[in-house]
Amino acid sequence: ALSVKREVFNNLGVLYLWTGKLEESLKIFERIVAFSKKLKDKRVLVSAYNNIALVYENLGEFDLALKFYKRNLKIVKELGNKHSLARIYGNMGRTYGEMNDYRKSVLYFKRYLKISEFLNRKRDVGIAYGNLGVTYQGMGNYKKAFKYLDKYYNISREIGDKAGMGIASLNFSEVYYELEDFEKAEEWAKKSLKITKESNMKYYLLINYHNLFHIAVEMIKEGKRKSLEQAEKYLKRLKDISEEIGIDEGRAHLLVAKGIMLDLKEPQWKDNDKILQEVTKYFDEAIGMFKKSGDKKKIAETFIEFGEILEKRKDKRAGLMFKRARDVYKKLHMENRAKQAEERMK
Repeated sequence: ALSVKREVFNNLGVLYLWTGKLEESLKIFERIVAFSKKLKDKRVLVSAYNNIALVYENLGEFDLALKFYKRNLKIVKELGNKHSLARIYGNMGRTYGEMNDYRKSVLYFKRYLKISEFLNRKRDVGIAYGNLGVTYQGMGNYKKAFKYLDKYYNISREIGDKAGMGIASLNFSEVYYELEDFEKAEEWAKKSLKITKESNMKYYLLINYHNLFHIAVEMIKEGKRKSLEQAEKYLKRLKDISEEIGIDEGRAHLLVAKGIMLDLKEPQWKDNDKILQEVTKYFDEAIGMFKKSGDKKKIAETFIEFGEILEKRKDKRAGLMFKRARDVYKKLHMENRAKQAEERMK
């Protein structure tokens, strides 16, 4: 009876986790830990600790996440399960990456890669390549980022892993976006969109529509697109998929996109208090949602996006937004971005 109860609770906890109800999720996984100890089932305990770590990751409590991953390391080493050990190294690599401790992130992803290669688990090898690519992107080492993302895409194609191909394409798009090569960013995002549609990967559909909207906006700003038609199309798709999957991250992305679109459509809004209030409301709500989810990097990025709109309209609050972004980046030890935000405060 306890094992059945544990399974029901686990499914509910996972549902809460992926719909952003993190506190409820945490309570359930803590109960599963108690069940696991009663059953003396270490494998279930590993799963529960892993899910608790994921909740803390999503809350931005990275030290607590690592505490539970490290507990798992000890148990998995006792059980002698190399595949689980590899996955824990991968999770720790991701957590260190979110803490911007890229040296440790690379170290743990390489451990994940080494064991996965030894076990000949090609899908995990691909995921390790992808994670290394994203980590090197965070370090600004684009040559290595492209090298590992290329490996991820190719091994995914070799084994017929459509999900891997879709995610690798998405990663390529985001690197090109960072490099301000928006044509290449759009090309890879459309590849990813096609694959994620075919594979019904709804979360990645959301991210692709979000990215394609921002790419279209940048092309308008650069004068490469005159019409708002593409941006409006992606905004509608983003709205539809956000409502369908119902997660706060999607709602927050949608609010930011609405604020940006209103700015593009209403060039004279600096003289219109009603429009100013509406744009401010969109960004304030989005920042509130990102704060709730603990996504500090996205909070800083949203301050920057709102600051850019206010700066263009000569609104004095622009400097405050850049200052808030700088402060968040400093806490995240993202010194280059903190410096860029500080320069915009002047």
